[in-house]
Amino acid sequence: MPITGSKRNLVKAEGLVEYSQVGYVLFMDIASGFTTTGINRQALDWLERGFEVHDPNLPYIPVFPTFYNLHGEARFQDLLKRMNYPEDVLARLLGK
Repeated sequence: MPITGSKRNLVKAEGLVEYSQVGYVLFMDIASGFTTTGINRQALDWLERGFEVHDPNLPYIPVFPTFYNLHGEARFQDLLKRMNYPEDVLARLLGK
């Protein structure tokens, strides 16, 4: 039975989590793997960890297509506010 794209992304995300114990991984990459499989809670957990360690790619999450499905999540919106996006920019990015 072939591995679906969703299953492949989950295996990739879990592999990155494991590797992050011994090597450097961008938390945004881990979050991307989880969000593409619909596991938004874990994706948001990793994005918040990325915020704590200043993941250099985090400022791009509002326009990164992988994270579009998180735009309606309160935790995602709160994260963007903590990243100091101006309210008018947030409104445009999140379609409000």
